[in-house]
Amino acid sequence: MRCLRKAVNKTRWDKIRNEVIRAQVGATPVLQHVENQQIKWFGHLMRMPTNQPAHRAYNSRYSGKRPRGRPRRRWSDSVADTLKGHNTSLCEASHLAVERRLHLPATPDGTSGRKK
Repeated sequence: MRCLRKAVNKTRWDKIRNEVIRAQVGATPVLQHVENQQIKWFGHLMRMPTNQPAHRAYNSRYSGKRPRGRPRRRWSDSVADTLKGHNTSLCEASHLAVERRLHLPATPDGTSGRKK
């Protein structure tokens, strides 16, 4: 945010909210950008040939003894949570991705959020 505030020549002392600064600059929040990139990579992953290493790693299941404690968070869990926040199941999203129709709701200025 410091960089964005410098771009519009405002300081914290001006008491302007981060959302207002982002709207002036035309930037998206970082978490929204990360979610969009996750969904974009998920689409690539679903369309990959089955012999690609990334596709094989995504579909492989570990068979063996798990360590004690809470299970580790996997990348697919994060994708599933992102999709659940947008009322889409993982199965439905994989079908949409194969058809190239999987998109999260875009920001008002387009998919990247930057003004053109």
